[in-house]
Amino acid sequence: MINETPQAEAEQVRAGIRESHARLHRTAAQADDATMRRPSRLPSWTVGHVLTHLARNADSVVRRLEALSAQNWSSSIRMAEPPRSNKELHGKPPRSWTTCAPPTTPSTS
Repeated sequence: MINETPQAEAEQVRAGIRESHARLHRTAAQADDATMRRPSRLPSWTVGHVLTHLARNADSVVRRLEALSAQNWSSSIRMAEPPRSNKELHGKPPRSWTTCAPPTTPSTS
C-alpha cells in the first residue's frame, strides 16, 4: 500500500473487508447444530454464541449508520428491539440463534 492514493488504499481495505464478510457467511451457512454447540476458543462460549454476538453487533452497527445517515442522532443509540437473552434462546436449536443472510454489496450509484 506504499505510494498509493488514499482512495486506492481505502478500496483495498474495503475489498478485504468484503472478502472477510463473505468468508464468514460461507462458513456460518455450512455450520450444523453440532458445530453451533461446539465450544469456541472463548471460555464458556459456543460457536453459536460467537456467531450470535457477531450478528447482533452487526445489526447494531447497521441501525447506527442508518440513523446517522438520516441525521437522527437519538435513534442511533436506541435499540430497535430488545436484545435476545440466553434464557430466551435456551431450548431452541442453535441454528435458529442467528440468521446467516448473504452479504450485500453496497451500490455505487
